[in-house]
Amino acid sequence: MGFWASAAKKGANPEVWAAAEAQVRAHRAGEAAMVARARALGASHTIIRAGTLKGGGNGGSLAATSEGKGDRRFLDEYYYSTGQVDYANWRLIFDANTLGVQLERGDTMPGPGATAVLTATSPDVAAGDSGRGAVAEALVVALGSEAAADRDFSVGTAKGTSAPSAEEWARMFAACAPEGGC
Repeated sequence: MGFWASAAKKGANPEVWAAAEAQVRAHRAGEAAMVARARALGASHTIIRAGTLKGGGNGGSLAATSEGKGDRRFLDEYYYSTGQVDYANWRLIFDANTLGVQLERGDTMPGPGATAVLTATSPDVAAGDSGRGAVAEALVVALGSEAAADRDFSVGTAKGTSAPSAEEWARMFAACAPEGGC
């Protein structure tokens, strides 16, 4: 994915998506094999693509819920004490402010490019980032969604203090018509 993403992965956040061209080709070949196998079985498929996985916790006491405990569908607040913990816990701040979702049809979302070093540990919405909770929910909701059948999607971050409801996910998948964008 380039020099900047590789530098960010090595210097700031080891979870930055910085695949070499050979890895991208291997992912695409795997997707093609999965689609072919699903078709051979008469089954539908859905591909959910993510960028750099960030966050994943519930937003903790910073999330704007009536109990102040964040979104209970995601990992417990204990998550924020694991791994690299900075003075300002960027993962906690990220989850409290970016529980929204950007859903696009296809493999269309841009990567971080030259901003990768700056956004690797940023608590803000940035190109190339995907919230763990959003990706997990997209995978689960797609399993029961006719609108997601035989399609591929990219999941990115968006501002928001709460994650989409099941109804909002259904609307987002349905809005991504086969012929157009979301």
